[in-house]
Amino acid sequence: MSYYPTLEELRKSARALENEIDQKLSSFTKLGSKYTSDFGDRSSFLSNGSSSSQMFDTMAIELHELLDKLASLNESMSSAMDTLPVADAVTKHTLQRHREILKNYRDEFEATRKKVQERRQREELFRTLNGSGSRQDQSLSAMLQRENDHAKRGHHLIDNTINVALNIRENLGQQQRLMKTIHQKVTTFANRFPLVNSLLQKIYVRKRRDAIVLGSVIALCVVLILIYLIH
Repeated sequence: MSYYPTLEELRKSARALENEIDQKLSSFTKLGSKYTSDFGDRSSFLSNGSSSSQMFDTMAIELHELLDKLASLNESMSSAMDTLPVADAVTKHTLQRHREILKNYRDEFEATRKKVQERRQREELFRTLNGSGSRQDQSLSAMLQRENDHAKRGHHLIDNTINVALNIRENLGQQQRLMKTIHQKVTTFANRFPLVNSLLQKIYVRKRRDAIVLGSVIALCVVLILIYLIH
């Protein structure tokens, strides 16, 4: 027989995972900030074969997996809350808070990773082009820098679009769960009181009939307008 963890067990797992992510993300951000600042020698870090660079990449992979695991836990908590007869305001607020924490972690993680990637690309480009001081190389460097700027703006626009789509998806999911809960309650109420059920059926029939009448009137008006315009 399959075992499904309770909502409280899922909360504890989420809090423990958030603490782990918070510690590792702090180290990850400090490492990235150290080598994307305007001070210090960054060449040893920015080189893809260096130990610091490999450490940064390893931490990025590990954090990405932990964030995905936290997202899965949040989904499990949402499903567990849907099974409750009545979810109180505290439970809903707690789940919303876990989602906000995950979003903040993802934003900080992506921001740090992109800064380092952009610095790597820029340093690699300069190392390649600074070997020759000719005007042609300088022109090529400027052109590639402009292309890099365009690419960054495009990535920023794509990220904003993805964030908007994710927010819309989350809102639609919440609305769907709310409508499902309301439908279940109305159905239960109607089954308990046959008179109310009969009244609801009459209301639905009347609503459909009114829609048909309204549609017929609109269609007739459109036909009359077309006849008037033709003649």
